[in-house]
Amino acid sequence: MNGLLGLVLQIFFIIVVSLTVGYTAFTISTDFLWGGFGALAVISLYTLSKILDSGNYLGFLVSFLITTLLAAAFLLFKMKPNSLVKNAAVNVSNNYFDILKANTTGNDALFFWSMFAASTITIFGLLLAKSAYSKMKSSGGLQGPKGVDGDRGGKGDTSEKLNSSNEIAYKHLLLEVNLEIEKYMIQNKEAIEFTPGEAHLKNYFVLENLRRIIYSNEFNKVYIDTLYSHVLRNVTLSNKKCARENIALEHAIEKVVFDSKKWIRYLLSYKNGLKFLTSEFATSRDWETLYLKSDNLSGLDKDPLKKLEEGIPTLESYINDDGGGGGGEVRSNKWNWGNCRN
Repeated sequence: MNGLLGLVLQIFFIIVVSLTVGYTAFTISTDFLWGGFGALAVISLYTLSKILDSGNYLGFLVSFLITTLLAAAFLLFKMKPNSLVKNAAVNVSNNYFDILKANTTGNDALFFWSMFAASTITIFGLLLAKSAYSKMKSSGGLQGPKGVDGDRGGKGDTSEKLNSSNEIAYKHLLLEVNLEIEKYMIQNKEAIEFTPGEAHLKNYFVLENLRRIIYSNEFNKVYIDTLYSHVLRNVTLSNKKCARENIALEHAIEKVVFDSKKWIRYLLSYKNGLKFLTSEFATSRDWETLYLKSDNLSGLDKDPLKKLEEGIPTLESYINDDGGGGGGEVRSNKWNWGNCRN
């Protein structure tokens, strides 16, 4: 389908160029024949190029000779020269070509046809060069046979970063956020096709914001406070140290997941919210076009990212923030976790 579309666009472009050249020739000469000659010249060059690209070299050579003869016949018809050489007094010395270049021999017809021959050779060479360049660009050596598989290397050390608590939390957060987006696509009135388990959240701005939160001192503080809370200090477990760390990390992740899902649902409440979340490079400026009249009628702000940074009262009630040791709600804008503020 893409190949057919490309061919149609090429033909359209050539038609536009040929009409432009033909109209220019007609404007200069005020002769319809010269206009038609200019248009046909462009179409002929395109046709010859396609014949050459197809690898039909004999067909290209015959077509090029016929085109050249027809062009020469047209020029003969329009120019009506009496003879090839008007003046018989031709200097055949070694300086002949210098004289021809200066056009001092009086052989205007000879000079004209020399230029015609030079132009023909030049066009011929350009077509060959274009074809050779296209073939060289798209060609490559044949793939050789597969070699013998070597012995498997030893298992390397576990990556400190990938095995860190923050990275584990970040991967788990992305999994939960993508599941939330899938839930939206399933419940949407209009059917939205998707591949289960794939990364739907692709927006770099949102991804980096979530990463900053997970790696922030605030997130680490929630983890540490929970780890050393009186609840976990007094818990009885078989592997007390590892179990306490896992429970504390799960608690910290749960808080960020709870918040992130609310932010995602808020962005998805916009008509183009899903489009924003799946667009890699979309930023706040893109909401100038993403924001629709229906969003305005729903009372949604023009820039949801700016609104999240400022804080939305309906989104600022969070689950227990005291490290698992008490109750109540804490109101804070965690979208800005990790940002330095005065």
